[in-house]
Amino acid sequence: MNASRIIRLAFPFILNYVVYYIYLFTPEIYPIMNKIYIIGYGAIGKVLAVALKLNGHEVCIIRGSIADAPPQLQEITVESASGNWPSTEIHIGSLQQFRSLEDGIIVLANKSFGNARLSEVLQSKVGNAPIVIMQNGLGVERSFIEKGFSN
Repeated sequence: MNASRIIRLAFPFILNYVVYYIYLFTPEIYPIMNKIYIIGYGAIGKVLAVALKLNGHEVCIIRGSIADAPPQLQEITVESASGNWPSTEIHIGSLQQFRSLEDGIIVLANKSFGNARLSEVLQSKVGNAPIVIMQNGLGVERSFIEKGFSN
């Protein structure tokens, strides 16, 4: 099985599991589940955004490293060996454009070397919103734990 097909099959499974877990263990925040903020504008963030949008979620990609990028609506097409996914319009913004991210789930698809700075910036923006870390490596969550994030 080629890599692009694996990505297509894995993302819906992973997100469905995450949604189920949050619903099961924190039902008080389940009503906010339809809005998803993806921090990270790379290949993983874009594919994830398209997969979620095609499955009915409201999605916004947030650039983690560019502070002054103007907000935009971008059409993204995922190309795979088994065929292209439907082109999808995704909202793109920067962290500074959002006063709060409390009305959704925050998915970290950024490079983990930026987590120390990101944990500082997110501290005043997330409230009790759940954070899903989709990063490689050991200890990628450390910065968030040290800042007192509980979700």
